[in-house]
Amino acid sequence: MGIVLEKFHQSDFHYYFALVSDERVMAQITERSIPLEEAQGNFKALLERNQKYADSGSYKIFDASTHEYLGLGHITPDEKKGGEDEIGYMIGRSIGGRGMGQKSPEP
Repeated sequence: MGIVLEKFHQSDFHYYFALVSDERVMAQITERSIPLEEAQGNFKALLERNQKYADSGSYKIFDASTHEYLGLGHITPDEKKGGEDEIGYMIGRSIGGRGMGQKSPEP
């Protein structure tokens, strides 16, 4: 499956909130879903980072052939540690069982 990455924009909050408000998606990340007001604040900070860094940020992940929204991926510079970036992702429950986010078998 091919994917397409697009940086989040102001009008994309519904994509972001669909993930962070889902308790099962967030179970391995924050161990809780994120309520609306907190998610709005987090999304605002995400958009600010997207504007600040041209080569990194938070991206919507879409299936290249169907344009189905799959989740979120990010490369976030750690401003405190300088030169280190965090890489992460969240995959929506609707694509469960397709092998996304799983480790590839050893050769």
